[in-house]
Amino acid sequence: MTTKTSIRIIGDANDNPDLTKPLLKQGRKWLKRKVTMNELEQRIVSKKKIYHPMWVAKMLVIAERKPFPPRITPNMGFVDAVSGYRGLFTNVPPFQSVNSDGLVARPILQSEDQLLPYIQDLQSQINKKYLLKKPKHEIREVFLSYLPMWEYTITTELRDKTFYLNANTGESEEFLSNLWEEDSWLLNDKRKQPNP
Repeated sequence: MTTKTSIRIIGDANDNPDLTKPLLKQGRKWLKRKVTMNELEQRIVSKKKIYHPMWVAKMLVIAERKPFPPRITPNMGFVDAVSGYRGLFTNVPPFQSVNSDGLVARPILQSEDQLLPYIQDLQSQINKKYLLKKPKHEIREVFLSYLPMWEYTITTELRDKTFYLNANTGESEEFLSNLWEEDSWLLNDKRKQPNP
């Protein structure tokens, strides 16, 4: 369902990105042959902008180093609100508030209470970098944001295929989109629980 609501997005998604090369790359990979952009454009049956929900956690890692003052390192993690896939950002992305002009996906992980075990898992990932004394963690902010993507559906005589391209970078989001169909990253299978 397309709704015009104000949402916080990850990145500075360009409204008209040049997705020619990444789309051509994905199309050739799927069709297993060389195709021209004109041929691929003729096979596109659907193109729409979507916003995929991602929880973001801003954290501080406090490593004691007596007799010196503690080393405080900021970290930012993400949790896919549909699949539960999680990790740490290598670079801090920009965030901005926009009026959505596409499909806003509904998160499965809907509250900060549901998110707490995932943040603890992110903290244990950080702890692996420390050999001796494990650091303390402080959660500064947790918020729901959305990753803008372009969804393309391409058809052939035999079947259709949907591709997801990151609207910020143009990169394929095939790995992430494959996780949406499975529940291997969810700590408790939220799909089987009724929504309140």
